[in-house]
Amino acid sequence: VECEFTARFAPITRVWAAYLERSLHTLSVSPWQDWLANLTEREALAGLYDPISKKIYLNTHVRGILGLESFIVLLGHELVHAGQFLHHPELLEWLQQAVERQQVCNALLEDGVLGADVVEFHTCVGVAPLMTDLEGYAFYVERDFLAQSFGSTLTPTTSLLQEVFTNTFAGVAPPDVARIKHRQYNLGRQEYLLQARPGEYARFEQGVFFAELPLLEQQEAVWRDLLGGDRKGAIVRHRALLKRHAAHVGKQRPRHDDVMFLHGVLLASDTDHVQQAVKHFERHVQAVRAAYGKTSPRALRAAYRAATTLELNGACAAAFAHYKPLADDLNALTAGLVEAEQWFDTGFYVTFMEHASEVCKTLRKGELFPPQPHTIHPAPT
Repeated sequence: VECEFTARFAPITRVWAAYLERSLHTLSVSPWQDWLANLTEREALAGLYDPISKKIYLNTHVRGILGLESFIVLLGHELVHAGQFLHHPELLEWLQQAVERQQVCNALLEDGVLGADVVEFHTCVGVAPLMTDLEGYAFYVERDFLAQSFGSTLTPTTSLLQEVFTNTFAGVAPPDVARIKHRQYNLGRQEYLLQARPGEYARFEQGVFFAELPLLEQQEAVWRDLLGGDRKGAIVRHRALLKRHAAHVGKQRPRHDDVMFLHGVLLASDTDHVQQAVKHFERHVQAVRAAYGKTSPRALRAAYRAATTLELNGACAAAFAHYKPLADDLNALTAGLVEAEQWFDTGFYVTFMEHASEVCKTLRKGELFPPQPHTIHPAPT
């Protein structure tokens, strides 16, 4: 694999974005745009693999900062990506399809159809499942094999795909894009650790996305039903998808929590189904707590997702039921929250606990949140 040191990543990411959006034919030379982008990208990107040119690009600015061991680990991380695209050339087409799914999801958020935490929503739709597979596997190899051999590891940094997809995340601020990125590293690693056997490594072919590809395509049909105004039809279709996901992927996988969360968001978005959403989230949170413990990262995240979704959709009493134990039992939850911060992203503890405490104080005073309006615009003819 050819490697090249560079401080000019903007031309590479612009070509990548045009490729994924199927707009290479409209791409034009833009030195001024590239110059501006290079000012930020050269500080954020440590290295990247470009499957179009089949080259690894390493940042000239980090060459003198990293020690030899860290540099080897960085190179190893990028070589994992090279191997992924070498053995799975179909990934290029799947990435283009993922961008199309992302655009459908963005339309739902921009039109106000769904009341959901945007970071949580973007963690499990559109490009996220594939990104979790790609980056999660590279992070798994880096942390659990390369770091053990070379005594060094790296803080997750901006990647080529993050640069490309930053503009595709509707309603998400740049710091939250970084949170989504870190979560992909950590959740993806957890997925592969579940598959690993003692003394062996989990193969990329067994990854999160590969098993789910047909299901993700079916999920796209759900979003299109929703955009077309058929909310009840979308709920029915997604309920069937949820059953297939449990059968094919398994409820024990963290990714199944994402599908459960999305179904709760769908139910809550329909005022006729809010109480169904309440029951749906209650069953899911109780099941996760029973399986993994009240303070496990998965249980804390399930409770947070349930509470924020119900709060945004006006089911404040039900939201309070999930928030209250989080705000009242901080000492008992401290260890679980620290673990959750490491498992998901560096901002999870602050976001989780500060919001839970603030909302509980407000709800105790009886200042209930009004339901958020949901409007559906007809699909274009």
